[in-house]
Amino acid sequence: MNVEFSHMHEYIGGIVIGNDISARDIQLPQSQFFKGKSYRSFCPLGPFIFLIGRDEMKYLESLTVELKVNGVTKQRASTSNMIYKPWETLSELSEFSDLEAGDVILTGTPKGTALSQKKGLRTWLRRLLGESKRWEIFIREQEKSGRYLANGDVIESRIFSSDGRIDLGVQRNRVVYEEGNDHDRNYL
Repeated sequence: MNVEFSHMHEYIGGIVIGNDISARDIQLPQSQFFKGKSYRSFCPLGPFIFLIGRDEMKYLESLTVELKVNGVTKQRASTSNMIYKPWETLSELSEFSDLEAGDVILTGTPKGTALSQKKGLRTWLRRLLGESKRWEIFIREQEKSGRYLANGDVIESRIFSSDGRIDLGVQRNRVVYEEGNDHDRNYL
């Protein structure tokens, strides 16, 4: 299916905040992206679904996406900066997946996630180490960075238009570690 901007209203019924949490300690060393993103409570949606009309589709290219942790802004960008526009995402996904009414599609996140890698000679030299040792060092450095979520942190997510026409509210979630999980950190 080839979706064009002028026909997005035929495919998109609404927009909602989806906070795509990742357990990087599972996701990266195990190359297990599905498991690393699939723990209970890892993709909260809401608090509101905005049922978007044909005349409001233009807003999809100019919404502000914002995420704060404990009141500190970690991510803030415009959807105008998305690499792939909504109609391009729908077109590509429909090539290999059946899309049905009610499906939720996550379109990406602005820069500012906790995950980062230093560049330089030390990083290049790590290529000489075995894979498990590289992951061990990488994860240890990531944990020391202070950018990852900790027990008790409050995450606030917002999506809104500059004119106030679209406002998906504020999604607030508190990080709570559960006993019995096979990982010890929730990563963003």
